Amino acid sequence: MCIIRKCNKNDIKGRAFVHYTSWKETYHNLIPSSYLDKLNLEKLEEIARENIDNTLVAISNNKIVGFLCYLNKARDFSSLNQAVEIVALYVLEAYQGKGIGKRLVDNFITKNYNKKVVLFVLKDNLKAIGFYKYLGFKFTGHKISQKIDSVVLEELEMCLEL
Repeated sequence: MCIIRKCNKNDIKGRAFVHYTSWKETYHNLIPSSYLDKLNLEKLEEIARENIDNTLVAISNNKIVGFLCYLNKARDFSSLNQAVEIVALYVLEAYQGKGIGKRLVDNFITKNYNKKVVLFVLKDNLKAIGFYKYLGFKFTGHKISQKIDSVVLEELEMCLEL
């Protein structure tokens, strides 16, 4: 059984742990290890603290196992500035495939049912792309690039029209 609810101040450490662990599990072959090695829980706790009001958490057995963080207005580099944006969706690897990510997105969509939802996904993150396609997201054709430790990473924009 998994509960989806709004994040609160007692969830900071658990959300940061999911963020940290998910990055290590997901991105070890997708982004430079020099960047991953710089990740630390303190910084991710600070990020969690700054985003309490716009985060949903998934709780299983009194433990945070996933979260979704969003913006009420997509960032300026999005091609869909009237959309809401999912900026982070992470579920611990041991809990993936159990419908938790879908429940997080469904819960988010319920609160934003009349808006477009946009997100960016690394071009090489095929597992995430497959998941988002399963949920009905489609590529917009827009992409952004960022340089991380001398490696240029490309992110693809995907949109779900509600």
